[in-house]
Amino acid sequence: MQRSQSGFPGHARLLEALASLPPLPSVIRYWDDFADCWKTIRNPEENAWSFEVNGEFLEFDFNSFDVELIHLMKLWLARSVSELACATFKMYFQALQRLEKSLIYTTLDLSLTPPLSIDDKWRCEIMMACNNHPLRALKSLLLFCCGQSVGLLNNDSRPRIAALPQHAVDKYASVRNGDVFLDLYEDRKIIDFLDSLNDASRHDLTHAKTTLLISACILCICYQFAMRPKQIAKLKVGHLKIFNFEKTASVQLRFFRGKQRKSTAPIPMLRKIKREWTNLFVELHRRRTTGQAFPQSPGALADSLFGLTPAGVVTSLARLTAELGLDGRSSTDFRHSAAQRMVDAGATQEELAEYMGHSWSMTGLVYFESSPTQAERVNRALAISPIYSKIERIARTRTISTEDLSNALPAHQIGGMPHGIPIAGIGMCTLGQGLCAKNPVLSCYGCDRFLAVQNSKIHEEVRDGLRPVVLQFYNASRGENYSPAYSQLQDVLERVEHVIDELNGAFDNE
Repeated sequence: MQRSQSGFPGHARLLEALASLPPLPSVIRYWDDFADCWKTIRNPEENAWSFEVNGEFLEFDFNSFDVELIHLMKLWLARSVSELACATFKMYFQALQRLEKSLIYTTLDLSLTPPLSIDDKWRCEIMMACNNHPLRALKSLLLFCCGQSVGLLNNDSRPRIAALPQHAVDKYASVRNGDVFLDLYEDRKIIDFLDSLNDASRHDLTHAKTTLLISACILCICYQFAMRPKQIAKLKVGHLKIFNFEKTASVQLRFFRGKQRKSTAPIPMLRKIKREWTNLFVELHRRRTTGQAFPQSPGALADSLFGLTPAGVVTSLARLTAELGLDGRSSTDFRHSAAQRMVDAGATQEELAEYMGHSWSMTGLVYFESSPTQAERVNRALAISPIYSKIERIARTRTISTEDLSNALPAHQIGGMPHGIPIAGIGMCTLGQGLCAKNPVLSCYGCDRFLAVQNSKIHEEVRDGLRPVVLQFYNASRGENYSPAYSQLQDVLERVEHVIDELNGAFDNE
């Protein structure tokens, strides 16, 4: 035994095995899949490397490793950048930097261990000392040693090294317990925001800030198409197509699948923006193509639609969701929620894989395991299910008696015929129905100016009268429950159900 220059005991045989490693190439080339071009590191002999990926520079400092290991780490990283995603090899490198130096030596000693003893040594000396992130990095290092025939390792050893165990972790736990899914309240917040911003009669888009318009379009894309930040950042002006009609416009987006398992040609995907939100993209496209001052982040593609890097897309989305009261929601949560919506609406495995851009249809099986049954979806639409009917309580408890309602001015008594259903006597509007800009009855429940009549049977008649209308929309759309009319009716039914529960004292003992 001898001591290394860093003070850790080093194996003479290990140092001898590492000495047989090949020299570094004079130039290291790597593919930047964000810029879609090859890039080069021309000074690999230096101990600080800088990779430009995803519009930003990643710094790798080898001085944190022992002198005896630097050459090995450089060769391993040079190979990793050609085989792994940038986020993966960055995570591996940082994990190795934080590890105890002795643990790296212990792992490399497996190259001198008889094959039948590798598994036991891995379990007893390495696996118990760290979590899965460092374990994956150490396995990647050992797999590289197999390719370089370090010690007793060779290409025939790769299956044994790849099979080394890790700590059991359910990577879909958040999907199974539902933490990553947007709830009904968050869905409404997003839809209401996009509807309000897109409505020209309520908001003049020509006066909207460009940064707000960019964030709104990104939110729309994440919510509707479940796109990843890199896919959004790679959208170019030419990928947005606008087809103008007499009174409306159709907007289509073309983007490419990400995280493909095989290095094949990019697979294009075509998606259509909901008609209710097309004005946002029409205005964004106008500003982007008319020479108007448009923000451009450093590192963004020259012809980028949004002028952002993937990190910029993440920041923009986080800022807007925080303003909407949806703190902590990421693009990953939007992807999970979109996938679950597809499955809940009856999509097959193949349809889900095509929508999400998955290489394998088996990837989305977890969403089918977490999906409610068809009956539960109908109950949710009818506000019957106790799970969903209590998600959102109305924020007021004010009511009015039948006698007081009859004595109120006719202008304050609420009545209407939504979808041909005559409804009257449900309560009183303190503003006056003639002054309300919203749809009477369908917008009264939950409004701060609404005083519900204390007779629960009247509200039950409203609920029972509107349920057939919901079923008509449900059957006509084959379970697709994201049209504005469908969402509004569902919202009304849930609020009516809450009023009935309050009047019947359903929440008194909670």
